[in-house]
Amino acid sequence: MSNLRLRPPRNRVACRSIGWWSAQAAVFALPLPLTFAILWASIPPTRELFMWLTLISLVPGLLYVAVMPYWRYRVHRWEVTGEAVYAASG
Repeated sequence: MSNLRLRPPRNRVACRSIGWWSAQAAVFALPLPLTFAILWASIPPTRELFMWLTLISLVPGLLYVAVMPYWRYRVHRWEVTGEAVYAASG
């Protein structure tokens, strides 16, 4: 067994990963604000409440969708050598 020295991997993931991570983030973050928006539009007596709930849940959701994929792209790396597979994700 050889002594392997740990080091940061050299390769970034593919740029198309950003699109995939954006889609995953949207599926996670946007159903709740979308539900509140539908209720806001359809139930007149509670419109003000659902308007605020939509905004309160939409702002962090959009920030998550906008920031998380690019952050993941910056920190994920990989490399395969004859001796080891290097991966970093954080």
